[in-house]
Amino acid sequence: MPEKAAMGVKWRAVADLVDRLGSGWRQRERRVAARAIKNVRRGAGPPCKSRLGAIRTRNAASVIRHRRLMTDTIANWVIRGFVCGPFDSPPWPNARLNPLMAVEQANKVRPIMNMSAPPGRSTNDSIDEARLPKLTMSTARDFSYSVLEAGRGALMWKFDLKDAFKNILISPPLWPTQGFTWLGKIFIDTVSVFGSKLAPADFDCLGETVAALALANSDLPRRFLHCTLDDTPIVCPRIRPWGDAFANNDRRVCQEVGLTLAAAGPYSVKAFSRQTRGTVLGYTFRVLKGQKKNKGPPFPRGKAVPYFFFWPLDTVDFMIVPNLQ
Repeated sequence: MPEKAAMGVKWRAVADLVDRLGSGWRQRERRVAARAIKNVRRGAGPPCKSRLGAIRTRNAASVIRHRRLMTDTIANWVIRGFVCGPFDSPPWPNARLNPLMAVEQANKVRPIMNMSAPPGRSTNDSIDEARLPKLTMSTARDFSYSVLEAGRGALMWKFDLKDAFKNILISPPLWPTQGFTWLGKIFIDTVSVFGSKLAPADFDCLGETVAALALANSDLPRRFLHCTLDDTPIVCPRIRPWGDAFANNDRRVCQEVGLTLAAAGPYSVKAFSRQTRGTVLGYTFRVLKGQKKNKGPPFPRGKAVPYFFFWPLDTVDFMIVPNLQ
C-alpha cells in the first residue's frame, strides 16, 4: 500500500490562490478554504465513534447486471491511483470489504460503495455525525430567486467538476474501512467514495472554495452564484458580461489547481453556457422571452400536474419543471 493516495489536486496551488485572492473573505469562507486545503493535502475524515471489525459482504445483484461496465470502471480507478489492488488477501486484518452497487440513472450507471451495510455494524453507522460540517448547498428555490432578479431573457451557466468526490483524499487510517471485492480480488479505495456519509461534507468545502476563487476576480454579484457540491450554476442579466468573465475565471482556477471541468454542451444536463434553459438541481429552468402574461399557469385549478411552477408576472416570465427523464 502507498503512504498516500495519488491525487491530481495541487494543494499548494489552492493555498497560494487563497492567499492571493481571499484577502477580503469572511472568517467562514477562510475556514472552509482551510478545510479544503487540508482534505486535498492530508486526507479527510473524522475518527469513528467505535472500533470497527473486519467484514466481508456480497455485492448487490445490480453490479452483476453491469459487470462489464464495473470491470472497466474499477480498472480505470486503479490506473488513476484512486484504488489500490488487486490483492489476494486483505492488506489489514481489520479490512472491511463493503458491497458494491450499481445505481441506474437517466443517462449513466453510477457505481456506489454501500457503506451502510450491514445495518447496525456499518462504517456509516460508526461515523460521529456531530463532527461532520454542515453542507452549504444552494436549492432550486434559491436559484429561482436569482433568475427572477436577473430579469427577462436572463442567461444561465452550469459548471461541473469531473470525478467529484474522488478529488478528495481519505486519511490513511480510514483506508481499511473502504475495501471491496471484484472478480475474486480485493481492492482498497483511498479517496472519497459515493456511499460514504463523509463524502458530501468533505467535498462541499472544495467546491465552494473553487467557486469563491473564481468569483474573486469577477464582477458577478455573489447572489447570482450557487454552489451544489460538484455543480456550480450561475445566472446573470442578459446585458451584463458577468457570466462569461466568471466562466473564464473558473476555467483558469480549475486548470491551476488540477481540477477538470466537464465539457459544456447545448441543453446538457452536466454543463452548459449562455442558455435561457438548463437543468439545475433536478429541475429544468426555462427563461421565457415573450410578453408579460396576465394569466396564471395554463392548467385548470385543482388538477394534479407534474409541474412545479414559479410564475412571477411583474418582471420576468420563467418556469421550473422537474427533470422527468
